[in-house]
Amino acid sequence: MAPKQITTVEELMANLHDPVVQQAVSVEADRFLCPQFFYHFVRMAWRAVYNDEFIDGWHIAALCYHLQALYEGQMKTLIFSMPGGCGKSRVSCVLFSAWVWLRNPAAGQWYASYGDSLSERDSADTKRLIKSKWFQDRWGKT
Repeated sequence: MAPKQITTVEELMANLHDPVVQQAVSVEADRFLCPQFFYHFVRMAWRAVYNDEFIDGWHIAALCYHLQALYEGQMKTLIFSMPGGCGKSRVSCVLFSAWVWLRNPAAGQWYASYGDSLSERDSADTKRLIKSKWFQDRWGKT
């Protein structure tokens, strides 16, 4: 009888018993997937910058998909409207800025808000993410 074929990262991780090996596999998976898929980056990076649990929803996936399409030139403009507290600033300002920077460090980015405090908060959060252990373990000292 042939051994069971492992087809997902989750199955691979469940079959690894050494936590050091599990961490190494997780880091390598993120290094490969995060630059390619903004939605994966958001799900993985959330805990590195925010101390609360990532609560996924269709609106987060849709926002990630459209922001990536905008960045990759598949769209020319994007307008989105979401109620407060749904993650639009965290995803579109903080995490998207870090993801764009990860893909292209030379890309210039501008961020504006109606209030200085929001710009300063989101800029500080982006900086905290890039300096986090999670980010540095995957993409080196920046």
